[in-house]
Amino acid sequence: MNFLSDIYHLKSHDIIYNSLTNISKKDYENFQTLFINPNANTNNFLNSQFNKLINPKNISISKDDSNIKMLNNLFSELLSLFPNNNINNHNINNNSNGNIKEENKKNIIKDKNINKNEKKNKKLKFLKKKRGRNYSNLRIKKSGTHNRNAQDNMMRKIKNKVMESAYRLINDIYKSENQSNTPVPIKKKEQIKLCKIAGIYSQELHLTFNLWLILQKLKDIFCFKICKYYKNKEPNTNIEIINKIYSNENKDKFINSKKLLEMSFFEYYHEIFLNEDNEILKNFGINKNDYNFNSYMNNNIKEICENNKNKINIIKNNNDNNFDNDYKGKIENLAKNYENYFLGKFGRNSNKIQKKNDEIIENVINKYKYDELKKKVIEIIEKYNKKKKIII
Repeated sequence: MNFLSDIYHLKSHDIIYNSLTNISKKDYENFQTLFINPNANTNNFLNSQFNKLINPKNISISKDDSNIKMLNNLFSELLSLFPNNNINNHNINNNSNGNIKEENKKNIIKDKNINKNEKKNKKLKFLKKKRGRNYSNLRIKKSGTHNRNAQDNMMRKIKNKVMESAYRLINDIYKSENQSNTPVPIKKKEQIKLCKIAGIYSQELHLTFNLWLILQKLKDIFCFKICKYYKNKEPNTNIEIINKIYSNENKDKFINSKKLLEMSFFEYYHEIFLNEDNEILKNFGINKNDYNFNSYMNNNIKEICENNKNKINIIKNNNDNNFDNDYKGKIENLAKNYENYFLGKFGRNSNKIQKKNDEIIENVINKYKYDELKKKVIEIIEKYNKKKKIII
């Protein structure tokens, strides 16, 4: 049996094993000269054990304790002849089977304790993390510069409310006209209406795209990609509805729907959303104007106060009314200067060239030039201002 591959011996004498297998080249050469050379001046005990061996790894011996003790003495004498080896006789002789086993047990216990402490620390860190929404910071002005008061965030909110306003008004007028054109009342489940367009168009602040958007008619804008949450709707649902409104069979129907859809974004924004034309909604048969900017702002503040009682206490404790008035003033000012934001007079330059996640936005940016669109938007603003002066 190969002694150094004997599992029983190696478990108890791993230090000895490592010492012999890791001896340096110089020590190995010393070993050869001492034990393999038969003329070497060595004692008979060592010669009898090693004289016929090529190297010490070929030693074979039975596993009884007397033989192991004998080998311990042998290894002690052997290693003392190797000056480059780090281990000494004292370490070998003192490392009996019992001591090594005890040390191994101690090491195992230490490892278990370390693992337990690591697990406890991880649990404590996890428990310290706050979960859920932190209401204490919801209505408190943050020290960071990029919060809800940032112009880009306010502009996205304005655009979102314009799109929502147009979506609601188109559907309200279409529903009313569709009902009047049908002799039998239409059930609520069977009512057809336009879908909201994807939020990416409200979130996108690229100057070129937004100047182009100002010039577009509502009928074209609502043919953009619809929201993802319409899982049961076909992607071209809005296109089919708008085509139906403009079809030859409905040539004399949906008059108000067509008038509204023919409005440009610019016209809708000023005349209805900013409520600059008091008569237009009456002409559409709408008596109450809750599609304008002020209506959305007032409803937004009410919702904030009604959604959670804790928020009301936070507002009172932090004198947040002044903060709300400040925010409302800033967003109103930005809403009145909507075009100036994208003409580069009122907002930051966000005309960076980068890949977009929507084909319509990418095509517009690649196809149209900012300066040409800028001229067209300025012309529309000047015409509209002249028209307002004449009416006044």
